[in-house]
Amino acid sequence: MSDSKIAKRTFALRYLFGMLFVGISLTSHPIDSYAAEAVAMVTDIVGTGVITENGEEKPCEILAYLPPGAEVRINEGTNLSLVYFQSAQEYAFSGKAHIRINPEEPQVLSGTNPQSRNLALVGETGLLPSARHGYTQVALVLRSTGKKKKKIRLIDPRDTKVLDAHPVFRWEPLEDGVQYRFVLADESGRTVMETLVNDTSFQAPPELWLEEGVIYTWQVEARLASGVVYLSSAEFSLLEKSERDQINKLRPAANAPFSERLLFATLLDELDLRDAAQRQWNALAAERPNAKPLQAKVMK
Repeated sequence: MSDSKIAKRTFALRYLFGMLFVGISLTSHPIDSYAAEAVAMVTDIVGTGVITENGEEKPCEILAYLPPGAEVRINEGTNLSLVYFQSAQEYAFSGKAHIRINPEEPQVLSGTNPQSRNLALVGETGLLPSARHGYTQVALVLRSTGKKKKKIRLIDPRDTKVLDAHPVFRWEPLEDGVQYRFVLADESGRTVMETLVNDTSFQAPPELWLEEGVIYTWQVEARLASGVVYLSSAEFSLLEKSERDQINKLRPAANAPFSERLLFATLLDELDLRDAAQRQWNALAAERPNAKPLQAKVMK
């Protein structure tokens, strides 16, 4: 890990632990005021419970931050998973329980003791919560020029870093039978490739080599039979290979526990891999349709 930039980010991610990020307008729900001092986070709950902080109660929900001194009560038939950031330990509770959040580990005041395990995803990356982890994706879409030009809704990648060296570009259709002009340019404005596409997606071909760290702009243009021109652009960059390799090593299996996949989505967010994170959040939200914090993350 010493040669990996993921490991080198550990200090930076720990620094984010107590930081409030600029861009509060990007949050889909209010920032948790206890995020800066949290030692743990709720990574899954199936059932119901409440969190008590400073004498105030609130529902126990996925993605809730837990500062020292907070107490969690879960009801009969409830399964709850908590992750402690510093120790990289996950604690899984089942059944009725009353839990106090101590700085190092949870204290069971009543109920059965939890099962625990170490999570490499947390331990190897130094992943800690930041106030921005609740944002919904916001795209940086370059404004089209000309009164007759309207926008095509680009899906991904948008204002993000990507893991795939040959990414797939996707956008929403305008109408049947429309042909789209796809243009990819580097940060100097030089056209890297240009092609016509009859579908609403295009994968960068194997012979196209993207440079790591370069900000690319991709543009999709279409002209309807009415003469109206639609044009939209967005930016992205390719993550460095060492980081891509390490992230792929940490990627949970499709059938991995829910909390592990949730932490992976959080890691992708922290590394500005927003589109990759968004796909994870959408899948997680589909599995927990009643979890409001996850539903708030779904890209509309």
